[in-house]
Amino acid sequence: MPPCGSALALLLAALALLCLLVLRLRRPGRRAVGARTLPGARGEDHGEEVDGGGPAGQFSDGREPLPGGCSLICKPSALAQCLLRALRRSAALEPGPRPWLSGPHLQTLCHFVLPVGPGSELAREYLQLADDGLVALDWVVGPGARGRRATNAGGLPAVLLVIPNAWGRLTRNVLGLCLLALERGYYPVIFHRRGHHGCPLVSPRLQPFGDPSDLKEAITYIRFRHPAAPLFAVSEGSGSALLLSYLGECGSSSYMTGAACISPVLRCREWFEAGLPWPYERGFLLHQKIALSRWVMGAADAVGRGLGLGNSSAWY
Repeated sequence: MPPCGSALALLLAALALLCLLVLRLRRPGRRAVGARTLPGARGEDHGEEVDGGGPAGQFSDGREPLPGGCSLICKPSALAQCLLRALRRSAALEPGPRPWLSGPHLQTLCHFVLPVGPGSELAREYLQLADDGLVALDWVVGPGARGRRATNAGGLPAVLLVIPNAWGRLTRNVLGLCLLALERGYYPVIFHRRGHHGCPLVSPRLQPFGDPSDLKEAITYIRFRHPAAPLFAVSEGSGSALLLSYLGECGSSSYMTGAACISPVLRCREWFEAGLPWPYERGFLLHQKIALSRWVMGAADAVGRGLGLGNSSAWY
């Protein structure tokens, strides 16, 4: 991506997000898509009781809802009970004034605009897919960590597959997570989609949102390279749709020992039907067009037509 084009995209995205933040501060109290409130919490429904049919009834006795009107949505398990006990004792969920620096829009702006700082040492591999497309795997090899410990009985370090957000940009959180995992004895590898983060776009096809076909081939290769190592996965933000889709399609055949999604979009249908705020929509579209232009200008005209660079939709 040309430096001037990248800077322009980030500047426009920053201005748009600042406008959205101002509007958000002027109209407090709006609830994000997918937000849930227990009927027993403070609010308009304070007089209702929690029944046993919903998620709250499965994990709460109806007398001790989570602080701040929050609810935990999950299946019955020992982990769910452990989380409930910890959350009910947590002071972070107590209602009260929040500093404006903790706003989600401002945090998003900081992650995409501020420099990520010195990064990790990466060893890149390109994986050719069944349709001749390419994805990239960045193995985190440094800086070396002292006192590495094995994470399984066989003495082999576990592989941690990291899936960035749908923008394809590595944030400070992702790089920090990779360094922390390396220090704890894991072997992190970052999955990059077609045309993302310097991965060449050699076919007129991008990965559709939430389509796990490319990820399946990448995981097959990782298991071939490290057959005896346990495999974990973690995703960030909008990239969680890819991991959740893979886990949903593969189920017990996912070969995952464990997986976690950080700030996922849990209700994608409502998310798409409601529509993204226009700063995110336009910022994402502009970022994608600038990133793809470097590959389209050097490719055949069919690639440009296949990618539909004249479209006004941010999702291909």
